[in-house]
Amino acid sequence: MTTINRRQPLLVAAALLLLASPLHGGAAMAEGRAATQRQQAEAMAKLSTQQRQQYFAARRELEQNQSTQRLEALKQSESCVIKARDSAAVESCEKQFMRKQKNARSSQMDEFNQLQRRYNLPVWGGQRYGEKGSKTTDKPSRPSSNKGA
Repeated sequence: MTTINRRQPLLVAAALLLLASPLHGGAAMAEGRAATQRQQAEAMAKLSTQQRQQYFAARRELEQNQSTQRLEALKQSESCVIKARDSAAVESCEKQFMRKQKNARSSQMDEFNQLQRRYNLPVWGGQRYGEKGSKTTDKPSRPSSNKGA
């Protein structure tokens, strides 16, 4: 038996494992997403009309700030790449951009979750109330109806 023939069963087994894994993970993710959407809808339904308006005004402001930050980061990356003299410098620019983007996403998720907590809505990113490893185990208090956007 040649080397290729001996490896073929292993390659087939590896391919089957790779193909099967996303299907199970995808279904679990879809179920989790649906559960989170239900929790969000139930919590949102408990808010007054004024609280919902305030929530979306704050959410729009967050989105606008995040968009501005992403565009600024892109401008900085462009400037860095344009000034780069070789491939190592370009690679350094790209790594710096990716690092900044990762930090920005983390910060943005924190800001979003603070907004969610302010309106007693479920937080996202695996940090729901009382979950092991969450940043808080206390359920936030109900927002007052006179909160500003």
